[in-house]
Amino acid sequence: MPTAAPVKLSSFFLPRSTDAERLARALDGQVWIGNAYWTLGEEDGWTADPFDDRLWRMELNSLRWADVLRRAGRQRPEACDTWLTLVRNWLHARTDGRVPEEAWALVPVTQRTQVLALGVIHLFNGEDPPQDVLEALEDHLGVLEERLLTGRETYQAEVINAYVIGTGALPEGRDRAVGFIDRLVSRVIDERGLSAAGTPHGAVGRAAEWGRSIDLLSTSLDEPVPWRERLTRARELLVHATRPDGTLVRTGVGPYPAWDELVPAGPDEAYVASSGREGVPPADLDFVASSGWAFSRSGWGETERDFSDETFLSVRFGAADGKGRHQDNLSLTYWSHGIEWLTEIADPDGSGPVETGQRELHSTVAVNDVRFRPHSHAELIRCRRSMRVSEFSLNDQAYLPVQCRRRVLYSETGDYTVVMDQLRSSDPHAGTQNWIVPADAEVTVTGPTVTIVREGKTFVMKWLSLPAPEVEVREVRGDDTSSTCIARRLVVRFSGSSTRLITFFGAFQNPDNIHVSRTPLEDGAIAIQVSTDRHQEQLVATSEGAGIGAYHEGAPDIVVRIRNQALFGDRDPAAENALRLAVREEINAVKANVHADHGTAAARRAAMSRLLQFAERQGITGFRDYGLGAALIDLAGEDLRAVIENTALVTQQKRTHVVNWTGDPGLYHPFYGVPMRTLRSVPERFDTTTARYMLSIDFGQLVLPSYVNLESEGDTLAVMFHGATDRVRNTMPRFERMRSMEQLRVGPLAFFSDPCLDLDANMILSWYAGTEELNLHERIAAYVDGLARSAGARRVVLIGNSGGAFTALQVASYLPGACVVAFNPQVEIDRYVPRIAEDAQLNLFGRSSVADDADVAPRMNVIRRFEEIGFDRKVYFVQNTGDEHHYLDHFLPFRTAFEASSRAENLRTYTPDLGPGHRVPPPNDYLAQVREGMKFFFGAEL
Repeated sequence: MPTAAPVKLSSFFLPRSTDAERLARALDGQVWIGNAYWTLGEEDGWTADPFDDRLWRMELNSLRWADVLRRAGRQRPEACDTWLTLVRNWLHARTDGRVPEEAWALVPVTQRTQVLALGVIHLFNGEDPPQDVLEALEDHLGVLEERLLTGRETYQAEVINAYVIGTGALPEGRDRAVGFIDRLVSRVIDERGLSAAGTPHGAVGRAAEWGRSIDLLSTSLDEPVPWRERLTRARELLVHATRPDGTLVRTGVGPYPAWDELVPAGPDEAYVASSGREGVPPADLDFVASSGWAFSRSGWGETERDFSDETFLSVRFGAADGKGRHQDNLSLTYWSHGIEWLTEIADPDGSGPVETGQRELHSTVAVNDVRFRPHSHAELIRCRRSMRVSEFSLNDQAYLPVQCRRRVLYSETGDYTVVMDQLRSSDPHAGTQNWIVPADAEVTVTGPTVTIVREGKTFVMKWLSLPAPEVEVREVRGDDTSSTCIARRLVVRFSGSSTRLITFFGAFQNPDNIHVSRTPLEDGAIAIQVSTDRHQEQLVATSEGAGIGAYHEGAPDIVVRIRNQALFGDRDPAAENALRLAVREEINAVKANVHADHGTAAARRAAMSRLLQFAERQGITGFRDYGLGAALIDLAGEDLRAVIENTALVTQQKRTHVVNWTGDPGLYHPFYGVPMRTLRSVPERFDTTTARYMLSIDFGQLVLPSYVNLESEGDTLAVMFHGATDRVRNTMPRFERMRSMEQLRVGPLAFFSDPCLDLDANMILSWYAGTEELNLHERIAAYVDGLARSAGARRVVLIGNSGGAFTALQVASYLPGACVVAFNPQVEIDRYVPRIAEDAQLNLFGRSSVADDADVAPRMNVIRRFEEIGFDRKVYFVQNTGDEHHYLDHFLPFRTAFEASSRAENLRTYTPDLGPGHRVPPPNDYLAQVREGMKFFFGAEL
């Protein structure tokens, strides 16, 4: 006989105050149904008039009236006999034709299953239950299995609960339940533990219901069930569905809670709940939930851009009947630069005007005069991030005669989005493409371009379809035309049997300098050229995928790369590392030849030709090129720039040249406007006759750029390192806080730009670490030492924030007597955001972590490096307590290690609360803390 599993029964099965009276009547064959007692004998009662009453039939077929006998248990032997008699009477009445089939309600099948199962467990424990009851229970379990696999999601948690209880009454029932639910979970719950529901909050709640129901089964098993881990991951959706303002993305009927209404359950939830103040940022930038959402974002606030300023987009798909009244398949929302630009009309409880749920009042496409299928489905057919583009492609079955496809492409390098809507049918059709913007937006239409202004910031939408469509702006109001405007709706009308609408949009600081054009290619592919005052690139979309290329590059070449990547994928790790080493060897050899030929134009031309041929043979096209693009830029300089300016390896770099090949004293940097000098190694003596100049040290694959300012009198050399770099907004080399540091006036200044960022044009942090054969921290220390001696500076202070502070600490470890002012540094790189830390180490060392390499590991771990020098450096550590990740994972371990050393007095800390996120003090306060650090190092004398 089966052993009963631990179960949590609903109130339906709990004892009641009426049990004593109803038990006594039931023992006489009378049961309570509706509002009266009924005699349900073998020959009478089953054809009673109330069969015409649907509610009466439902209560009859729930078998609720029999459960009072089960609750009496085996303490009343006659209760067991009566329960069996009445249940058998009910079974026979179902099969002998005395009652028309339409009179039997199937709705209470979950309740009836539990009545039968609990009766078998409680009344026949230790005995063989009647075979006809077991067969009836088997039939009911079959109905539940079918409902779980094909039924509506709304009832699944309830059905699982009944199924688990039902299988518990059968011999070997647990094995059957484990096998079936494993099959069920694999089919309807994705790897993130999510199944379809109306809102992100609802989907997570539904997963919790599934978990509670399945717990009934798993608590009776000795081994962990395979689906348990999936269900515990369901809350990941809350993290990725959180907009930068801290609320869940709006979609369908609410609720749309903020995190102050939810309780964070993990470090990533704490991170988004606090906008970066607490916890740890999630690893993924893209996220897809089978429950009906796809999300992408530009980041989690890892650079000095606040979490609230990151770009965030969501796309809705899935089953239409799971979203209340909202017909929002393929609807899109968009947030960027701290502003919500494309929104959903708030309808948190479904009580708003019915019109807010209609298709045309979402940022999606609506087809006129074609029936919207309320039980339709939108399917995500592609999701991937490759060649610096996040791509979501979706098909919508909302209009049966019309094929609807939406393709969403987000460029992480250009921080803009392209949406391609394609509609096809055998017959002509008409409809609208709709975009919903907040009610307070100022909207200006100029031909196919729309400019939206909110809170002093600008969002640009441009239609690239041919012919250019007309855009209408309408107000969305509540119940009547006199009510308040609740949103603005941008409308593009279309008609015909085939429609293709291509929409470009993004938030930009200087909208007047945006130039976007479209070039059609073969086989339906397109190229979109984007030029802003900060960035130029070309986005190419083919049927196989999408990718970014150079602005002036031939689009067919980009198409080939996209198709090759789609067909063959990325290189395996071993091949990628071999390529990394081959590129370094090639660059070093080429540069050695050029230097030997004194940097002549002919030598540099030959070198560029050799590198371009090498790149073509190796299939290297840009971004992660291990320094090829930077080498080409330096080889070209100003005089040969035209040779390579349209090359993908170059145009994607956002970098100026930093090498003076001939030693020409009249060569000035095009942006910083100071003379450029280049050496091939760190000198012992530095030029102190020129007030300001750039000096680059050409190590081969890496070229270290620096900026020297000798204008201020004093005997303290202050050195500044930059932190994480937003590659969309910044051009390399980057020298941070040049103007504010000039206000120190304690002596000469030096600024360093991280050359390791040249290895991958999309990498934001590399900590000046060098490569396995080049310890850049040590070389920078030698540089600083030589400059200090040459300039007569008897004291050195190294300054930085974030990754720059990490570098300051590392450089100081190789420079006896140096002191450090560190703002919010990383300390152990393997404890930083894996997506960033692993990517950098792959570029630098060919491995995602070097923790097991005794020679290299200390360069990525300040504590290990300081242990090697006995903590013999003075450090003034400024840590924002509002940045919990850095406070807990970096500041506290460093302080603990320092205080445990014999040099604890060398550390002084300052822990202000600067608000949530990876923040440093404003410029004046920043300088004040630098001065405080110098007082700690040098006393009152500055």
